[in-house]
Amino acid sequence: QDKEGQMECVPCAAGTNTSGEGSGRAEDCELLCVPGTASSTGLGDCVACKKGHYSNSHGARKCEKCPAGTTTPEERSSTK
Repeated sequence: QDKEGQMECVPCAAGTNTSGEGSGRAEDCELLCVPGTASSTGLGDCVACKKGHYSNSHGARKCEKCPAGTTTPEERSSTK
């Protein structure tokens, strides 16, 4: 919320979010990591999941390791 005295927050645009509470500017909204990528906050500088790992949701904070005996066909996978 960028106006003083307001009681409600203004939501970020679709596909974005802030890294914490108390943001006061639309510029604080960052792109969510897309499936197949992750970052420590789920936002911003997202890194592709390595082969054998995946993320299947927007805003992933880590890539999950495939179950034993399985792998992904390539890097940046969004399914096991």
